[in-house]
Amino acid sequence: MDMIIRGLPRRRLVEYLLDMPLYMLQRIGAGQLYDLLTCIRWMDIDRSDTHPIAPYIDVNAGRDIIRLHLPSAQFTNVTGLEYVLLDDMYKKYIEYRRPDDEARMIAMMLRPAGASPDPASDPRVQLLSSKQAEAWYPLVRSLPDSIRAYMTTLISANRDQLHQMYGPWLFSGSGIETKEGDDQVSTPEPEGLNFGWWGAFLDIAQDGVFGDHDHVLQTPIHTICTHMIRKVDEARRRKQEHDHAMIRSGMNR
Repeated sequence: MDMIIRGLPRRRLVEYLLDMPLYMLQRIGAGQLYDLLTCIRWMDIDRSDTHPIAPYIDVNAGRDIIRLHLPSAQFTNVTGLEYVLLDDMYKKYIEYRRPDDEARMIAMMLRPAGASPDPASDPRVQLLSSKQAEAWYPLVRSLPDSIRAYMTTLISANRDQLHQMYGPWLFSGSGIETKEGDDQVSTPEPEGLNFGWWGAFLDIAQDGVFGDHDHVLQTPIHTICTHMIRKVDEARRRKQEHDHAMIRSGMNR
């Protein structure tokens, strides 16, 4: 219930908290309504909060209750494959603002329990493709607008944080842009990712650090980014050594 309340507009919150129908609420003077609205600022959603306010959501599915689990705080249990599929759908949703795209994006993160490599840290069924999420997409689509809005805010906050953490090494610019009012959209062009995420996964698989390509896809995105930073730093160090060697060679001629 707390999650639903936090997603409501302030005027609707006043109506809800006072248990007062809208036609009566409209009779309240502008000054009194302003005082009421300022008193509930504590219920505003923090758009930068990367910690989910609940570990799961129970959804009515006919006679059954289906439990959908949220990702962990700061996307610590989100894999490389999950993140890239999410990233593609996020950009699509931000561009077209279609509710179906939003629901499909959320379905990639908000998943039922199932076969998972590490059930203790992530009870969600392992995501192997975007089509797989279509199985519970109708459940997500049936969620109240307030919950879907919260999930979109949570996804955006975690996505922006990831770009802020690794941006100086892997991305050009800060990765944060402002669009559609207060919505924050991350759209950096890869710098350390010379061939994009898919090319990076193939490159890391060649290193053999995390196993073959399939194992790389199921490696946590933060682990992948950390490894890529090491590769970028090593490439920069080798370039500096090469440049210094060329300078010394020129001076000795």
